[in-house]
Amino acid sequence: MLAHVDFEGDQKVGRYGVNVTDLDRVGAAAIWRAMKTGRVVIVDEIGKVELFYSGSRMAVLEAFGSLRPVIATIKDKEEQFCDVIKTRNDVQIVYMTKENRDAVPDDIVRLLRKYLCSSTQ
Repeated sequence: MLAHVDFEGDQKVGRYGVNVTDLDRVGAAAIWRAMKTGRVVIVDEIGKVELFYSGSRMAVLEAFGSLRPVIATIKDKEEQFCDVIKTRNDVQIVYMTKENRDAVPDDIVRLLRKYLCSSTQ
């Protein structure tokens, strides 16, 4: 449990208490593991809860700096850490709306195939 209304933590997002210990133990560790053993790093999501702990922020930055492609959802509103990621030259942002949400998964698969095929040649 990373966040819950009944969690009594020092860190809060709205009425949710954030479990920063498990966020590092589970969330950041999963990102590190994906960078070591996976072909793709998937992060859902980079938002308020995930930004509380420096271990999570470090893992996300390392993932974007790695040779692995990263597919992530990220907070759209301005926030310093998210803005650093969104303004990287190697990041392509795909905005999802009600109108395009059915097409976005296929678009992402096409981008991923293009990247993976070009990186193996």
